[in-house]
Amino acid sequence: MDLINTITKLKSYKKEVDVSDWKPFKIVDLFDIQGGYAFTKNNWGEALFNYVGSSALNNGVTGKCSKWNYENIISVNYDGSVGYAFWHPYKLFLSDRCRALIPKFNYTKNICEFLSVVITKSFGPKYHYGKKLGTERLKAESLLLPEKDGEPDFEWIEEFMINLEELRSDILNKEIDFYEKN
Repeated sequence: MDLINTITKLKSYKKEVDVSDWKPFKIVDLFDIQGGYAFTKNNWGEALFNYVGSSALNNGVTGKCSKWNYENIISVNYDGSVGYAFWHPYKLFLSDRCRALIPKFNYTKNICEFLSVVITKSFGPKYHYGKKLGTERLKAESLLLPEKDGEPDFEWIEEFMINLEELRSDILNKEIDFYEKN
């Protein structure tokens, strides 16, 4: 019964977040935006770095290649699975079907993962194959974020993500205990 209560709490967690007082923040105020590059598969070479394409699966990673052009970025698909965003805390090669968002703020893994979800939830339904999320459209976009003193409340985001991870760990530990006992 303890496991069921924990899972129910995790499912209702998103309902507890009141976004009514969140404010819009321009993408260009939060990130530098840069493009990816064309790199054909027959030139990929040795499999050293993740190749990030415009997929909605596997954090956008569609292969491995010998070159890298970015690290510590959020990728946003402008083609293919348009609007999907992923945090990449490692060296990668970003395809020309994506855009790199390079944080202008002091970032953490938690903040970037949170922003990736907000971007995907905000832009995924709005853009599609017939309405691509090109650089100019991306520059004009804003994200609704928690606000404190006119700035994004990154402390709130960090705490939210830590609490969410603790809930996930609690569920995993309870599942392990459940299966070990049965």
